[in-house]
Amino acid sequence: MRIAVCEDEKEIREYIRALLLSCLEKDGIEHEIELFAEGESLISSGYVPDILFLDIEMPGINGIQTAKRLREAGSQSVIIFVTAMEEYVFQSFDVGAFHYLVKPFSTEKFYEVLKKAVSQVKERELSFRQNNERERTIEIRNGRLRTKVILCDLVYAEVFNREIFLYILMDNL
Repeated sequence: MRIAVCEDEKEIREYIRALLLSCLEKDGIEHEIELFAEGESLISSGYVPDILFLDIEMPGINGIQTAKRLREAGSQSVIIFVTAMEEYVFQSFDVGAFHYLVKPFSTEKFYEVLKKAVSQVKERELSFRQNNERERTIEIRNGRLRTKVILCDLVYAEVFNREIFLYILMDNL
């Protein structure tokens, strides 16, 4: 799980990192955490996190602008705003924010939001893998007749008298 924390205040950045380590290690989730002090450095790094904890009030471009630029570049990161600025909550919807944590937040609330975000990332990865499996096919030719068989639907194949018989799942037809 690739996670980024973009927060200009070093103490808060390190606090979020410590919370992440505690929760992720307790749940046995493999992780990689990158820390950024401003939106520009996150964008220019090219780092693509699965989950992004993003402050709103930062020097240079703010968190909303950072999120907007990341989305325009195709980022699918789960964005969790962590801020004391409640007035930006509605703007966070414009960039597809997953959650909006208002400082100071409780450890319990942080863990709850993180677990939901991790779950969403895992569901997205599973869906992506299933879609990729659905797209893998082989083409069977019999004279002029061509048939595509989705590999994940193929149960088994057998050869009998120089003929190949394919057995596929029927519920997906």
